[in-house]
Amino acid sequence: MKPWLVVSTLLFLLAAFFSADPWYYSILTAAQMIYVPLLLSNRQPEEGKSPLLLYGTGTAVVMVTILRLTGDMPWDAALGLLYFIFTILVAFHGVRRMVRRGFTNVEEFFLDVGYVYLGIGGFWFFAFVAEIDTGFYPLLTWLTSIHFHYAGFMLLTFLGLLGRRRKSRSYYTAGWSVVAAPILLALGISFSPILEVASVLLYIVGIYTLIATAWRTSFKNRMQELLCRISFTSLGVTILFSLAYALSQVMDGFVVTIEFMIMFHGVINMVAFGLTGVWGWSLAFPEATYQVPRFPVSNITGGWRIGEHVLKGKEGGRSCSGLVDDFSIYVSEREEGEVHPEIVSFYEQTDKYRLYSRVCWHWWFYPFAVLYRAVSTVTKQINLPLSRQTYEMTGAIRSVSDKLDGRENTRAWIRKINESEVFIALYASHTSRGQTYMNISLPLPFSAMAGILEVRREREELVLTSEKGNSESDAGTYLIVRGRPIVLPLTEHFRVSHEENGVLCAVHTMRIFGLPFLTIHYRINRKG
Repeated sequence: MKPWLVVSTLLFLLAAFFSADPWYYSILTAAQMIYVPLLLSNRQPEEGKSPLLLYGTGTAVVMVTILRLTGDMPWDAALGLLYFIFTILVAFHGVRRMVRRGFTNVEEFFLDVGYVYLGIGGFWFFAFVAEIDTGFYPLLTWLTSIHFHYAGFMLLTFLGLLGRRRKSRSYYTAGWSVVAAPILLALGISFSPILEVASVLLYIVGIYTLIATAWRTSFKNRMQELLCRISFTSLGVTILFSLAYALSQVMDGFVVTIEFMIMFHGVINMVAFGLTGVWGWSLAFPEATYQVPRFPVSNITGGWRIGEHVLKGKEGGRSCSGLVDDFSIYVSEREEGEVHPEIVSFYEQTDKYRLYSRVCWHWWFYPFAVLYRAVSTVTKQINLPLSRQTYEMTGAIRSVSDKLDGRENTRAWIRKINESEVFIALYASHTSRGQTYMNISLPLPFSAMAGILEVRREREELVLTSEKGNSESDAGTYLIVRGRPIVLPLTEHFRVSHEENGVLCAVHTMRIFGLPFLTIHYRINRKG
């Protein structure tokens, strides 16, 4: 057992037995002094050691101990504020994890939301201790703090850890229900009994689905399996108490009191859910499957205006014939013979072709495209037309020095429509785990967007996609901020084919959260 956990447990017992507060205050104290610190100790190596969280956790334990042992004192509000600041630091930690990782690994997202919910619980605890008039009587303020410590932080932490062991369709159903329910339930308790009933029903769907998922999940050992399953299964009992209480608020002649809820709902959650869950997961915290992307990124970013402007006065800049000197870096010599030679020629001798494009914004995204167009007209990057008219794209391909870009053999492809800059893309490549990717960077204001594309052959057609072929693939769309890749919920898919008349056709499809929002059709033919 960790030394700090022994100290924290002894302080909790001291506060529980010698405090003049009502006995049920220990339900929240157990979370603040034992459960939350132990779960926060589950840190991934890449997250590093945060002195603020490390010392903040110890400070929070001391603050809560003093509050419980000293009774009503002038400094109570200051101590409550210090605890609130600690939970805000935890919430910022969750937001930071979320931003650094981007839109990937839903189980880690659930963990991050749990951190944010702890910050909300910290506010309600501060409001209770400082006797702030929230519009509710003090006991309800205290119960709201319990709600966000247990149903918010702890449940979502358990949910995230379960997702590291097993993800399935039922897991996603349970997860999103449990994420939404704490906020809806808190709003329902505060403002609307009907909303409270609806949120409890949503909770029931999520929790019983979660219980079924937990019983189908394999754990590290038998003891962890027993404790974690008891923890999740206990929720199936306590949520029924919540439903009974919610119904009593809208039905005459049916009464469930707060005292009854504290006695049964609260105590079962503290022991059967909290204690067994924290104990079970602490036996073997599962490691995150998410890995920080590691591939070469471009050092070139833009200001408020981008376009060809970002390369002016830079090293290099000689004209180049193609986007790549030798396309065989993407496909082996055997495979190269199966990709149509005209497609290979286009990538190696791009300046010998004329490019015609027809941009099709999907109807549901069109209003956003109009707003984006107002910005892109100024930045001169990804400045695509709104109409579906066919335009010829002209431009040039220039080299970019390795020292400036940070990658090797980079080519800048500057494209224009009617002499107006459409976008500039920096093409390079990198090899990882035996696979070579097309590494494309688009400078953005003070950042960049990287498209890491897998190159695949389907008969004589060429497919380039940011969709991962396997879990270890680098493929994806990333926002690059200060050299750090953040996964975006975007995917792109190119299909290049050759027609009998010698013309190349390419279809470029962009999706956000899996929904197509932009399709560009290209027709490519040799000059002359």
